[in-house]
Amino acid sequence: MLNPAGDAHDAGRTLSDGFERGVTRQFAEKLKKSLEKHTNARIILTHNAGETISQKQKANFANRLNIDLYISIHASPSDHLGIDTYYYKSDLFTPIVSDQLALYPTHQACFISHKKTAAIAEKGLVASEYKTKYIVKEPIGIPLKNLVGVIAPTFTIELHIKKTGDLLFYIKPISKGIAHVIDK
Repeated sequence: MLNPAGDAHDAGRTLSDGFERGVTRQFAEKLKKSLEKHTNARIILTHNAGETISQKQKANFANRLNIDLYISIHASPSDHLGIDTYYYKSDLFTPIVSDQLALYPTHQACFISHKKTAAIAEKGLVASEYKTKYIVKEPIGIPLKNLVGVIAPTFTIELHIKKTGDLLFYIKPISKGIAHVIDK
């Protein structure tokens, strides 16, 4: 499931030649087509253009569909091209460790899965052919509102762009990274 930033009442960040809402919507639609062409995955968008849907509604929709992966897409103005990935993490925790088992509280075990998912995606995004073209930082765990409530592995991709057209450059590497996640 792809969640483009913004909705009918929230245009998102102001970019050099548009708003985050429109740019991420176009990007999500192109990414959906690319993923459906190169994988056997069924890709769903969280909402239609012009709709206003809360994060709680998006999470409920994702959970009812029993999705396998939830990706929130954002764009920010920048002087350099780059990708930041974030996974949901609300607090630090210590596992209970015995001689044979390492047990994590059930409600926190998924955070480890989310981090691994983001790390797998990052490996696909930093393919050698793209390393010199943009910066990709290690996935960071923070309590992101746009990921709250989704049971499936979730992460946010933030694309740094100089102008709207830069997003087209990210279609192939992001599609490749997500396909890598799907394969794992």
